Amino acid sequence: MSIVTNSAYATLDTVRIDGIRYELRTDGEVGICSVINSEEKIVYSNAADKTIDYTKYSNYSGDIVIPQSVNYNGIDYTVTGISDYAFAHCYNLRSLSLPQTITSIGYSAFTYCTGISQIELPDAVSGIGVSALSGCHRLLDVKLPSNLDSVPAFLFSECLSIRDIKIPEGVVYVGVGAFEKCFRLESIHFPSTLNKIGSKSILSFQFELDCLSDVYINAVTPPVQERHPAVILEDLDRLFARKMPCILHVPTGSEEDYANAEGWNYFHTTVGFDVASGPDYNFKLDDEVKYNNHSYSSLKSILPDNIHEINGIAYTILSDEERTCSVIVSKILYHGNLEIPEKVSIDGTEYTVVALTHHAFTGCFCLESVKLPETIVNIESEVFKICFKLDSLRLPEKVKKITLTDCTSLRELIVESNEIDININMFGGISVSSNGPYGCQLLDDIYLLNAYEPSLVSLPVPKLLEKKPKVRLHVPEDALSAFKAVPEWNTNYEIIGIPAGQSKIKSVPMPLETVHYGIDGRVIDENTPGLHIIRMRDGKVIKRLVK
Repeated sequence: MSIVTNSAYATLDTVRIDGIRYELRTDGEVGICSVINSEEKIVYSNAADKTIDYTKYSNYSGDIVIPQSVNYNGIDYTVTGISDYAFAHCYNLRSLSLPQTITSIGYSAFTYCTGISQIELPDAVSGIGVSALSGCHRLLDVKLPSNLDSVPAFLFSECLSIRDIKIPEGVVYVGVGAFEKCFRLESIHFPSTLNKIGSKSILSFQFELDCLSDVYINAVTPPVQERHPAVILEDLDRLFARKMPCILHVPTGSEEDYANAEGWNYFHTTVGFDVASGPDYNFKLDDEVKYNNHSYSSLKSILPDNIHEINGIAYTILSDEERTCSVIVSKILYHGNLEIPEKVSIDGTEYTVVALTHHAFTGCFCLESVKLPETIVNIESEVFKICFKLDSLRLPEKVKKITLTDCTSLRELIVESNEIDININMFGGISVSSNGPYGCQLLDDIYLLNAYEPSLVSLPVPKLLEKKPKVRLHVPEDALSAFKAVPEWNTNYEIIGIPAGQSKIKSVPMPLETVHYGIDGRVIDENTPGLHIIRMRDGKVIKRLVK
């Protein structure tokens, strides 16, 4: 969506005021304006040395507050719009405050603002462009305008951190792919006014949104779901054969209608709620039903003979002579917090766990943490691929090599070895297509706890570093100067020293990103006096009185 210019207004000029560029339009003494991009040119190169030019992407950074109006040559211009691409690819933008005078937001206006964690769109906004928030990897919370009547296509596409989305009353249509690649999304709330939803908005939930546990909808009549032209009914029957491990909450009396409606009938379970009192947010399915349609207690019945299940983890023997074994991929979907032991007993014989085989945890979408034993020596490729909830990973001292691919939620990597070869697919190659980058987009910190010799450490030189802030590389304080002397690292990483007393720490705490709300549900500054409802990065909600 482009910002539509009212015919009564003529475009006057583009100006930069307090570091922000505006397009001014005026009719005599009355003026309006829109925020536009900074016209900074960014050039990306792909693996074949071909170039892709983006000529109007901004370099806005830091904390930005857009005013309600600006004055130019004695005329006040009300800020009413955010133009197409206005803040697109502003990777170092930390926060953005929009005035209540904003009525329209353009196409890809905030796409790939990978540093912002929250945004409130003013209630006066009646139109939002396609992909306006796509690729905002760290976005945790967004408030949509109450005046909105439709959610544009791909609005939240690739918002990797967002966990809950509420569509306001009044919205009648949700566009195609609105929630595509929201890998950590746990719940969605649809209004009673919704009557149509685009293809890929619900039909892709089975494959991309496996952390999704609840969908709430207040509409008595099931909204019509558009069929993607490339998808035929036989494909849907095949792809959704095991149903979605997700609960659909609908108004009481509508359960059967939803259970028989195309698209909605692929949900695992449909339950009713009283509209007057609202859904039961404590309703849960037990693990035997929810996880892959089988419980851990029944795991043995589905494992091949050469795979052994012990306390819910699948192993295979590597060497009978050396009494070693490996954690191996199986039909089970590990979830929650997992601790792998140093030794296990298989048919009465004790084996040491020394490896994680190829794809051991791939697709364990709700796996939140893995504690590896000190006996682990080998971690094969793509072990933690698309583990959408895995924030942190610690590598034991004996691990000398690891390849991390598509660890879309990984924020920190902690390495105990003094010699390591780390291959990190940070940006999934260097794709900057409409599908966005893949890889370890959220990786902020690498801790090399015992690496005193830079020559013994192999790290990738990130490509397209403009796509996110520099990764922080933490090394022992005594080795700081040696690491900074390596040009490739000093240029592409922010190198930080670890005090000597912390070089053997067992846990490196991650900072908690929080969102503060007032009692009216609006996002507020953390220092605002009054009662705060605080949502932590781990999903917990607490209350605090700020004086």
